[in-house]
Amino acid sequence: MTGTAAMDVIFQLVNPQKMKLLLEELDAAFTSLDDLITFDKIQDLQYFNVVMLEGMRLMIIPGCKRHSQILIIKRCLDAY
Repeated sequence: MTGTAAMDVIFQLVNPQKMKLLLEELDAAFTSLDDLITFDKIQDLQYFNVVMLEGMRLMIIPGCKRHSQILIIKRCLDAY
């Protein structure tokens, strides 16, 4: 598990309403345990992508400028 994924899990556990939204979106996208998780599929998951970006915002990413991260997250949140 990456640091970003771990941060996302912790965030979701302390926010049950947000966890419910995320699980509903994932359940709708992947209806079977045999469904492959592909980049094309997760690209369309708006809430999932916001959660991942929030995890990245909360983590320090070596080599990534803070300003760039903020612009990416703002663009994603505006779209959601």
